[in-house]
Amino acid sequence: MRAGFSCLATILILSPISTYGQTTDDFINGIIGVVPRVFVEWSIENTIEIEEKSYTNQVEEVFYRTLLDGGIEVISVYDFVGDIREANVLDCNITVMRNENSDQITEEYYTELRQMVVKWSDFSNWAQSSLGSPGDLVPFFNSTATWSSSGTYLSGIEGFSTESAHGIGTSCAETFIEEWDRVNN
Repeated sequence: MRAGFSCLATILILSPISTYGQTTDDFINGIIGVVPRVFVEWSIENTIEIEEKSYTNQVEEVFYRTLLDGGIEVISVYDFVGDIREANVLDCNITVMRNENSDQITEEYYTELRQMVVKWSDFSNWAQSSLGSPGDLVPFFNSTATWSSSGTYLSGIEGFSTESAHGIGTSCAETFIEEWDRVNN
């Protein structure tokens, strides 16, 4: 130590800060109904017995029916009052393609729940601004995927039929129903 200087040590004791992050449970909890939509990307030639339109119709029918059977209210996009972006939208996205090196069809599905959310930074900026009403916050809301699940099915070209569409439609709905049941029961 140098003369005239004293060494003071300061020890800071910090307690942990509690933070809270949202999980998919937060978004699925309390959902009663969804607006289901089916999108099919058909990437195979029309040399198979089933047509794209009948496949899509079958997936939609099974998807809706399975949701209803699982206790989820199905709200038609045509019956929804207001802006569709405000709804809990459950999309079943399917890609149907032929494997180049084999006589198989691959069906990939991706189910996602889309909801209106606002980022905390946007809310904070709104709260600090001089905007007059909560309605002024609307431009900051975005339709965002808050939950998703995916899977793949393989079938031979000869076995590809409405049964395949039935399986995909069921899978799209059941993955959501299982998660909904887990969170809400």
